[in-house]
Amino acid sequence: MLWIAAAPAALLLLAAWLTPARLDDDGPLFTAWSFVAFMTRTFTFHAGLALATVCIASLLLRARHLAAVTGALGVLIVATSTVRIPTVATQTTSGDEITLLSHNLLFINTDMTRTLAQVAAANPDIILFQEYTPAHHAELAPALAADYPYAVHAYRDNFYGQAIYSKRPFLDSPEVVRGVTTSHGAHAPGNGPQLRVRVLLGIQPVTIQNVHTDAPGSLSPYRAQRQQFAWLRDLANDTRGAVVLAGDFNATNSSQHMGALWKVGMIDALDSNAFGRGCTWPDRTVLQWAPGVRIDHVMYSRDLECVAAHVGTSTGSDHLPVVAKLRVNQSPRYEER
Repeated sequence: MLWIAAAPAALLLLAAWLTPARLDDDGPLFTAWSFVAFMTRTFTFHAGLALATVCIASLLLRARHLAAVTGALGVLIVATSTVRIPTVATQTTSGDEITLLSHNLLFINTDMTRTLAQVAAANPDIILFQEYTPAHHAELAPALAADYPYAVHAYRDNFYGQAIYSKRPFLDSPEVVRGVTTSHGAHAPGNGPQLRVRVLLGIQPVTIQNVHTDAPGSLSPYRAQRQQFAWLRDLANDTRGAVVLAGDFNATNSSQHMGALWKVGMIDALDSNAFGRGCTWPDRTVLQWAPGVRIDHVMYSRDLECVAAHVGTSTGSDHLPVVAKLRVNQSPRYEER
C-alpha cells in the first residue's frame, strides 16, 4: 500500500517538474495539465515531507527498499527547498541603495498599526501595497504623507486595489495598467489596476512594477494568471534598464511561471539568504501553523544586485511583508543587455 501511494506521487512530481512554462500556449489540454503541474510544484516541499513520513513508516515495517527510495527523495526535496547558493552582493564598494517594502494588506484587515510599525522598522524608500482599500487609504495616507510625499494609489473595496508610496520623486507620471496584451497577442486582463513607477537609483532609472496576479484557485483564474505572467515576462525582457517586479505573485519559486521570469534574467531577492524557505503565506487562521509557501516576491533584473532581504512579521494580514535592499550591479563581469 505504501508503494502504491509513493510511486505515483513520485512520478507525478517528476512529470510536473518536466512541464515547461509555455505561457503563450493557451490550448485547453496543455492549460489543464499545466494547472495540475503548477499545483503539484507549488507543494513540492510538502510532498517531500510526506515522502519522509512514508520513509519512517517503511522503516517501522522493515520495508528497507521503500524506506531507502522515499528517504532519499524526501531528503533531496526538503534540502533543495531550504538550502541554496545565496545571491547577496559580495562587493564592498559603496553606492546608492534603495530599500523596498512590499505587502499584501488583506482587504478585510482594517488595523494598520502593525503595518505602520513594519514601515517604521524597515524605513523603506519605496512601499508597494496590494489589496489596498479606501479604509486602508484613510489610515495610511495621512500617516505616510510626511515621509513619503510621492504616491500613487488605485484603491478598491476588494482584493484588487494597489498603492505605491515613495521618498524619491517619480521620473515621470506613474502608469496605471488595467488591461494589457502580451507579445503573442493574448489579452492579460490584470488582477485589477497594476501600478508602475520609475525612480533614480544613482544615475540609473529603475522601473518598479507593483504586482498582483490572479489566485489560481480553478482553471479559469489560472488561465488568466498565465497570461499575466506572460505580460510580466515581456515587461522584464523588453524594458530598457533596471526592472523590479514586486508584490503578490500567487506563485512559488517552484512554479513554472516563476521559472519563465528567471529565464529573462529576474532574480528573487529572498534567495539572497542561503537557508530558509522565506514563506510569506498564509499567516492567518489555523493554516498559519502549517508549512507555508513563498508567493510574495521582490524580483529584480541583473542590472541590480541585492544587498539584503528578509520577510517581515505579522501585521494582521494573511501575507507577510517582504523587505529588500537593492543597488546597481557593480560586478565587473556584468554586461549591459
